[in-house]
Amino acid sequence: MPTAVGFALIGAWRAARWLAEARYRARFQALPPEPIERLEADLRRLRAELEDTETRSGLTAKHHRVQAVRGAYLDALSAACRRLDIDRNYLRVLLHRAKQRFKTEFVGS
Repeated sequence: MPTAVGFALIGAWRAARWLAEARYRARFQALPPEPIERLEADLRRLRAELEDTETRSGLTAKHHRVQAVRGAYLDALSAACRRLDIDRNYLRVLLHRAKQRFKTEFVGS
């Protein structure tokens, strides 16, 4: 009897998780795509913020802030590429080059 109860609890847990994931996927599939103008504005803003953060001195937790802004910039760049239907392989190459450039800029400074 305890085994059956254990299996029932595990099954209920998995079913609840599956339903939550299905609701999450359905919610984001229903959202309209972001306008190109907004993606462009986000990219420009994040690039300016990244340059400002990188060149600022005396900033508390500068490394963490730079990493966070770089991550946001790369996310916005990948969203823009998906919106423009750029090939996934080409997108991977672009993101890899951007990450390499960020690494060399950080090591060089």
